[in-house]
Amino acid sequence: APLYCARHPSPACLPHYLRMQKLHGSLPGRHEILKASDVKVAWNLLDEDCSGKLERAEVLKLFTNILGFDVSPKFPTDAQLDFHQFKALIEVLQRRYPAWGIAARLMAWARKEGAAKAPPSSSAGTRKALLVGINYLGSDNQLGGCINDVRNQMQLLTKVFGFDPKNILLLTEDQNDTSKAPTCATIRKGMQWLIGGATAGDLLFFAYSGHGSQMPTQNKDEEDGQNECICPLDCMEAPWPTNIILDDELHKVFYESLPDGVRCVCVYDCCHSGSMEDLSCSMRDVYLPAGSQSRGVARGDVRSKYLVPPSDVEQGLRALAAVQQGSSAKPRTLRAAVPKARDKQLWVLSGCQDNQTSADATIGGQRQGALTWSLTKALRDYGFSVAYDDLLLAVRVNLRGGYTQIPQLSSTCESNFTQLYLGGPAEGASAETLSTPAGGSGPAEAASQEINGAVGAWAVKLALLVLGVAIGLAFRGVAQLR
Repeated sequence: APLYCARHPSPACLPHYLRMQKLHGSLPGRHEILKASDVKVAWNLLDEDCSGKLERAEVLKLFTNILGFDVSPKFPTDAQLDFHQFKALIEVLQRRYPAWGIAARLMAWARKEGAAKAPPSSSAGTRKALLVGINYLGSDNQLGGCINDVRNQMQLLTKVFGFDPKNILLLTEDQNDTSKAPTCATIRKGMQWLIGGATAGDLLFFAYSGHGSQMPTQNKDEEDGQNECICPLDCMEAPWPTNIILDDELHKVFYESLPDGVRCVCVYDCCHSGSMEDLSCSMRDVYLPAGSQSRGVARGDVRSKYLVPPSDVEQGLRALAAVQQGSSAKPRTLRAAVPKARDKQLWVLSGCQDNQTSADATIGGQRQGALTWSLTKALRDYGFSVAYDDLLLAVRVNLRGGYTQIPQLSSTCESNFTQLYLGGPAEGASAETLSTPAGGSGPAEAASQEINGAVGAWAVKLALLVLGVAIGLAFRGVAQLR
């Protein structure tokens, strides 16, 4: 329908399309690009006179701020938009020109402006982080990018999100310090250090990049009959589960032991991590707008982050698979896994779902985990101020073109998804000092490079003119919507 309206710019086309969307909104595949609650944030900032209408000057301010060019010649002098017309206009433009990322830029601008006008937090709290990256150097299971992953995470935490390096524990096997080697005992000790002494207002961050695996379980809570686990450096030096850390243990540490009022964010860049902490709310089925695609993902050589378990465990998994074949057994659901979960403030971003593997790849000349690369790129694209739900969407878009894994975001309460990732950038943070992550630039730069590379700089002006005309046509159609 948006393509039809673009080819046949009749004033009646767009209102008819929007009415059809409303009539058939319950059908499969029909989803809003933007939630009304998100658009309301931008609306309130733009409607400076609180009139309930956006005047022409207020609408033009929107496009000047998020697109950086003037479209005033294409707007009627008596232009006014109510909230529903404004939302419809943004959605139509997003569908027609997905490469420009208009909706994403609008939300990033709105949250940044809203944060600037919001009163300062009364309790900043302590920020602590535990970062675990394991390359399994010299073993048959060696990976190449996990240490890079956690060092990139450390750079983000210290330079953007206000973490003091003294409050960050980095566990990698390349530090020539046995006390920092990511063995099972050291990781467990690190998790207790992270949680220990936390009080209301504190922010905790845990990132793991390395192998993930599975093993059979008799726990009836596991519908698929399997426990997911992370694999410490010494995981193969003793019979399982002696030196592995099961998802049940992670749940006890980061959910059951998490004090009230303490926020905790966990990122698992490993295989079979979809329900690593068994939380109650999941964004497994977040919508990807039509036309969205990966930007600048150069895969290079890719290796799975799945560690094949010892032979006895692998035999048990095969036996379990044979029993479950044709039965009613199914992957577990997260929806009702944890009672009274709303009392906790915990977010878990996983590199893939339980039945998938994550990638360790060479992207842009650097060995790194696909999830961590995509996360860093998405944060940069949003100016590091982005809600968790928008962040998940951007991460999936980044991975969509080159990888089979589907990242998942889980939390303890639906409303947590609309909060800013790690509370947003710290006051006075300087993201300019961050090194550019390998593997691509932001959406604005990518669009500009694509146009310039194809037909030259003159085409940029032509593209902006065409978009301006489309905005004017879309506005006239939306303005007639009743």
